Amino acid sequence: MKKNKQAYEGFSLVETLLTMVILAMVMLFVSSLLNTVIKISHTSNSKNRARSDINYVMDVYDRTLSNAKLEDIKMYNSSDVREFSFDEKGIPIIKEVQPLEEIYKVGNSIPDNINEIHARIYGYDTWVCLGYFKYKNLGKEYGFIVESTSNNLDIDNHDICFAEDSPITVLHSYSVDVSNFSIEYIDIGDGINSMFVISSEFIPLYWPMSNTFYLVDKGVSRELVVSTRGLTRY
Repeated sequence: MKKNKQAYEGFSLVETLLTMVILAMVMLFVSSLLNTVIKISHTSNSKNRARSDINYVMDVYDRTLSNAKLEDIKMYNSSDVREFSFDEKGIPIIKEVQPLEEIYKVGNSIPDNINEIHARIYGYDTWVCLGYFKYKNLGKEYGFIVESTSNNLDIDNHDICFAEDSPITVLHSYSVDVSNFSIEYIDIGDGINSMFVISSEFIPLYWPMSNTFYLVDKGVSRELVVSTRGLTRY
């Protein structure tokens, strides 16, 4: 009786190698696409965080200044004598790098470059102190906006509001750099109200996309015009 022999067919070595090359190219393309999507997602999250931070900071300045009497708003420039830093426990502080001298002296004129604003909300005894300070680390500078409160401020001791032993609150996340922050005071002239123009720029520190990726602007900018409108009489 004659036996039937079954023939088996398979891929040749060339066909196998070609298939592996095609699969490798597809996997490389997919991984590259997935990596780009992840970077874009992280970049978008960083941008949204900076936008959320800048909106919150501006809202704090808006609420504070618009609800204070003109005589209860004090403005100072301490950017050359104070810096943002951390103590030995990692707690943020504002340290003195030079003598305060007469920066907080009663009767001083309003400085051109304002980095500190102390305001007492109408109807309260608590002073709210808002400040913009630089943090220097490894040859780089990073900007921080902080807040402090005090019930012990008198007319001649506003220098204690950001003393090194005073607790402060950072008003934004540590993942953004306040690269620019300026306050311009405008005297309306009626002796009752005042106006401030505040400009700021927040830049995310975590930016997965390369700096050469110009399709997305890295920084977030905003300008605010606020006055003591809460005290305007009609």
